[in-house]
Amino acid sequence: MTRVLGVHGVGNFLADLPATDSAAVRAKEWGTALGLPGIDMRVAYYADLLNAEIAQGSGLGLLPEPAREMLASWALALGAPDEVTQGPATAIPRQIVSWVCRRFNLENRAVEWFIAEFFPEVVGYLRDPDPVRARVAAALREHRPQVVIAHSLGSVVTFETLCAHEDLSVDLLITLGSPLALPYIHNRLAFTVKRPPRAGRWLNLADIGDLVAVPRKLGGLFEVDSHHELTIALFAFHAVERYLAHTAVRSIVQ
Repeated sequence: MTRVLGVHGVGNFLADLPATDSAAVRAKEWGTALGLPGIDMRVAYYADLLNAEIAQGSGLGLLPEPAREMLASWALALGAPDEVTQGPATAIPRQIVSWVCRRFNLENRAVEWFIAEFFPEVVGYLRDPDPVRARVAAALREHRPQVVIAHSLGSVVTFETLCAHEDLSVDLLITLGSPLALPYIHNRLAFTVKRPPRAGRWLNLADIGDLVAVPRKLGGLFEVDSHHELTIALFAFHAVERYLAHTAVRSIVQ
């Protein structure tokens, strides 16, 4: 039986459940989406550790200043003109939402939700990464997976966790929709290596329209064994369930 550990991204906080139960819920969802026999699926759950950022960033008007800075960096990476990311601080998030919706033909509500969830959680992790890394390291030691699948912010957490702990290794690292090369994140990584030292193969997959995985192919900044560009779903370009259900991901895990 193949042991697989998932490391989730943003938007996974389950307020009514303790962390162990939340991990079990996410593991069941990931296993169902992957849909492969002979898989022992677990998920390293850490969203509760970022609960303060999740609560604080519940709307565009509540974004903390570091999240606004990251938001501007992200918009520029997507190709937004300078005037979209400049002006009164209170207006910049709205300007960016409007530009993204027009540029990528997306609904305003979906983009606002994404910004309110993604940026505060990433900033919260980068400000205090140790508790999250410790949680993921513990899951790696307990489950001893042959395969780690890291989605979104989870790819950043996994990269740094594998770099920080010399006793941790993995045969196959799969990153999905990774923002590792986004300048705001890349410039704040605690490790300057181009790949985790004890990772076997590292495969990076991203939907061609994934607005989180910018720049594409991790900007050439990391020593990935191979990149794969997919089309997972229109208007669901970053959903982990869509990634896991894709034939390319299933064939790699098999």
